[in-house]
Amino acid sequence: GPSRAAMQRLLLDVRADDPVTIVFVTHDPAEALALADRIVVLGGTPTHIDADLPAGSTGERLAAALEEASA
Repeated sequence: GPSRAAMQRLLLDVRADDPVTIVFVTHDPAEALALADRIVVLGGTPTHIDADLPAGSTGERLAAALEEASA
């Protein structure tokens, strides 16, 4: 099947051609930073929003949110 990179390019192409809302779930922070306009970090039991980061967030900001969510 298609590679991960090919699927990421396809997702970006689809979004560029037709600006729709896409909910993309990943466990890879780098992938989230590369593909997202907004990153929502979920955690806890019951599940809740631990962080809601806008486009352009830094890797350090995401890492801090992930660390806080896992604490």
